[in-house]
Amino acid sequence: MRAVTILLMLMHLYWFCLGFFLQLGWTPEVINRILGNFNRKAGLFHTLFIPKDLL
Repeated sequence: MRAVTILLMLMHLYWFCLGFFLQLGWTPEVINRILGNFNRKAGLFHTLFIPKDLL
């Protein structure tokens, strides 16, 4: 369970710091495609903050 949580946190960090990673050239196209599809289907990265009462 902890590994899944760490993976989700890394995905979140990558998604919201994408501009920084683009400047460094650390953006593999495969990862961008996977996260883009994941965002379209699940909506997990729709907003930076989601209030607890809306969950």
